[in-house]
Amino acid sequence: MAIKTLRYTNGTDRDLLVIVEPWAHQYRIRPTQQIVVTMDGGDVDDCLEIEQTPDGLVLYGPTGSTITLTENGAELAWEAQK
Repeated sequence: MAIKTLRYTNGTDRDLLVIVEPWAHQYRIRPTQQIVVTMDGGDVDDCLEIEQTPDGLVLYGPTGSTITLTENGAELAWEAQK
């Protein structure tokens, strides 16, 4: 089991959508907003898969993992998919 982190900054001039699978949690990331993505669990060799889409990112965690998004140490609230 391993904890891995990734820092991401929305460098665009529009809101981006980050979807975390397989839970279908979605987050709106504002322009210039910086978040930290943390993956906990999975095997040491497992990695977080990231897919770029026209509207943002899709994050895929390996089986047995959890993924959280934080900003300034506070966990972000997710929105239900529409």
